[in-house]
Amino acid sequence: MDALFRQQQAMLRTLPTPSSVVAEAVELWWAWRKSADRPFLGSALLMLIAILFTAMTVAASIFSSLIVNTGTIDVLVDSTRCAAVGFNGTAW
Repeated sequence: MDALFRQQQAMLRTLPTPSSVVAEAVELWWAWRKSADRPFLGSALLMLIAILFTAMTVAASIFSSLIVNTGTIDVLVDSTRCAAVGFNGTAW
């Protein structure tokens, strides 16, 4: 195990967001590009997984809005007699 791997593990232990993982993996790759053995391959898997997860989250948030149709939402109580209750000091 090299120092780049240990820095990646320390980064993942802080539980960053997937977009932050991409940015930090690029930073680690850039910092270790001259001194580590194939640093891009070590960071590429992290970047790929984080980019995929971010893209799937965005796609799910877009398509989830298409699931709910406001025309088919059933209202349980809809009456003209429904209103807020006015409490006076003696009711308690």
